[in-house]
Amino acid sequence: MSAFRLLRPAIFVAIMISGSALADPPERNGNVWNGLAHQPTRSVVQEREKASGFAAPQEEKREDAAVDLLARKLLNQQ
Repeated sequence: MSAFRLLRPAIFVAIMISGSALADPPERNGNVWNGLAHQPTRSVVQEREKASGFAAPQEEKREDAAVDLLARKLLNQQ
């Protein structure tokens, strides 16, 4: 018997395992891919801005609050 005939099942299994591992998409749960958030949340951004010494101007904070209020009103109407 040739060595290839003996190794053929093992080679087939190795190819199948490696092929299926490459074809699987990453696990996703909302904003989390493979256990890591790929976009920071608003609170994370604000914490980083404070830590770096950058604070949003008061006008921007008021606009954010107004948009949040409108969004809450719209969501409650449905």
